[in-house]
Amino acid sequence: MARIAIRREAFEQGQFPPICCKTGGRAEVFRRWEFSNTPGWTWILVFFGVFPFLIATAFATERFFGVLPMSGRSEARLTVTRKLVWSFGGAAVASFALGLAKFGSLIPIAIAFAVLCLLAIASGWFFSPNANLDGRDVVVLSNVHRGFVAAIHAIPAAPPAAPTVQA
Repeated sequence: MARIAIRREAFEQGQFPPICCKTGGRAEVFRRWEFSNTPGWTWILVFFGVFPFLIATAFATERFFGVLPMSGRSEARLTVTRKLVWSFGGAAVASFALGLAKFGSLIPIAIAFAVLCLLAIASGWFFSPNANLDGRDVVVLSNVHRGFVAAIHAIPAAPPAAPTVQA
């Protein structure tokens, strides 16, 4: 998978060639995505407890939207991924409930819960495009196909605006 930095305006308006951002094939739809950008400094608050971290993250996280081209194949893959995430989440809750009923110790429950939650998060991350803000005007897309990046690089740059002469 590849990365590319693009203008935020182009990202928000979906100004991309019709090449799927995940498969590199012909895109059939342009889909609107929601992303969030949380500053790295919020992670230091974990050492002071979960609640300070969650409060700071809630206030410091910036949400932004973008439109990306998708093929039918990648849409089907995302549907399966969503079902996997819900399945892993349900299995995590079920293992927690079963563990409370069967085991006297919370350690096996915590391990099963953590593994299933990590599997859910990893599967969702791998099959979805990722975006982060790099300053105010640039979005860095990661986990996208190399063919998508090559198609963006193949777009000719807009000619510079002609200077205006004022009298």
